[in-house]
Amino acid sequence: MQFWLGKEIITPTIPVLQCGFASRIKKSEGVHDDTYVSVVLIKEKTMVIFITLDVVYGDRSFSDGIKQAIYEKYNISSDKIIINYSHTHSSVAITGDNMEKRNHRPYSMASDTFFFHGEKESIDFSVDEAYYMRIKNSILCLISKGLSNLIEGEMSINKSESTFGISRRLPVDGKIAFRPYDNDEAMDKDLFIIKLVDNKNVLKGIIYNYACHPSAIGSGNHLISSDFVGEVRVQLEKVYPSAEVVFLQGCGADIKPRCCSDDEYFYSCDFDQLHKGSLKLVTKISAALQSTKWKKIIMSLCTKETQFYLQTNIKDKSFFEQIYNNKEEAPYRRESALAVIENMDKGVIFSKLPFYINIIRFDETTCIIALENEIASDMGKMIKKLSNENIIVLGYSNSISGYIPTKEVLLHGGYEGENFMMVRLAGPFQPDIDDVIINESYKLIKNSK
Repeated sequence: MQFWLGKEIITPTIPVLQCGFASRIKKSEGVHDDTYVSVVLIKEKTMVIFITLDVVYGDRSFSDGIKQAIYEKYNISSDKIIINYSHTHSSVAITGDNMEKRNHRPYSMASDTFFFHGEKESIDFSVDEAYYMRIKNSILCLISKGLSNLIEGEMSINKSESTFGISRRLPVDGKIAFRPYDNDEAMDKDLFIIKLVDNKNVLKGIIYNYACHPSAIGSGNHLISSDFVGEVRVQLEKVYPSAEVVFLQGCGADIKPRCCSDDEYFYSCDFDQLHKGSLKLVTKISAALQSTKWKKIIMSLCTKETQFYLQTNIKDKSFFEQIYNNKEEAPYRRESALAVIENMDKGVIFSKLPFYINIIRFDETTCIIALENEIASDMGKMIKKLSNENIIVLGYSNSISGYIPTKEVLLHGGYEGENFMMVRLAGPFQPDIDDVIINESYKLIKNSK
């Protein structure tokens, strides 16, 4: 097999509205650490590409635009490309130049505040489109560089565990509180590590997968940062200077870093606390790299993709009016409810969400399956149970518009299940959401063998 890994800085060069925390009311004031786009090429008869970005998310305008540009220049189809976002809350969200494919709820990195209510047609996206062109050019240049410098070598996988993350869904009196819940069953501890070595056994690439929100640095931070993802990358590249380090975000919608929690509440780390906390993950990855428990991948690439719809249970307008009229509701919830009300008044009902999944299979027992949106951790664990093979399940992939809860999340409530209004959906997802996603995932896993 052949491979190549490389990265390029994509740090915004102007003050921007950092995405991730609704309470932010001003633009960034500098840079703590650079943000990157990384590209991984893997070739065995066919070519597959992994693209990772230190941003909060990209919408369909972005992901479809990037995949189309790659297809036009290199004839590599969308099923062979996975775009994965670290979801750092100290950077920006990104869009492309196709207005129709942008999320219904607008966001612009050039704005001073968030638009929980309003139409995307009224927003000036010129700064966002310029940033999209910068990132697209970086990706295409990295691919060209990689194609000219492919490395002969091999790939191996190691499955370990880490408790770096902690659930943020604490059961309290029959409800869910946004507080630390130190329960192994309420998170995904899997830490998958892929190493790529050349024919001289020199380590050239470290790809690690874990499910956790990069939100240790809170809303009071106005410095651009890749959060723990950047800390882990810097520390590992010091220890392994010949290797590129790439993070693949898992299904961590309800998981936060343990280093920003105490026994009862979450707090915002300072950068020194973030550094110290991230070292625990670095230590786990380093220990795995030094162990002998590695499985060599006998490469036989296969890719598949599918798209379907997730249906919702439409609520009456009175449901949203009650939220909007309640002065005790958070402003973002009231404004989101108002946006749905205004859509209903115009006869616009968003009752379903398109959902895309693609899979890249390396061999008979190893594959990576990529799900769109912010996926609850239990969903990732359920998909892994479909087979006894090494299934790496990614959330935050290709495009993101909002949260995808499980049946249990819908039943017990909490932020992850109530986020549908921010997506402009006219009601919560139907309870069979688990069955739909797991069934489609199973078909991809089975049919890619």
